[in-house]
Amino acid sequence: LGRGASVRAVAAGLQVFSVGGGSVWGAAGLQSGDLIRAVDGVDVPDLGGLAAALDADAGLTLSVTRGGEAVEISLP
Repeated sequence: LGRGASVRAVAAGLQVFSVGGGSVWGAAGLQSGDLIRAVDGVDVPDLGGLAAALDADAGLTLSVTRGGEAVEISLP
């Protein structure tokens, strides 16, 4: 998705399966296995919705589920 992470659609949602170590997403704390639920409070049910939500220039907050817990990740 252009910020150093690869995401795929799975039955549970949008799963991060790869994060580049020196990437914006990696530096922000996104991890492989995270399930992305929303961007800036807006649900992203599919890859198209995620790509559209990430079109903003900066200051995004990802809502993810990690190990059954909700986590907020701020992207610069």
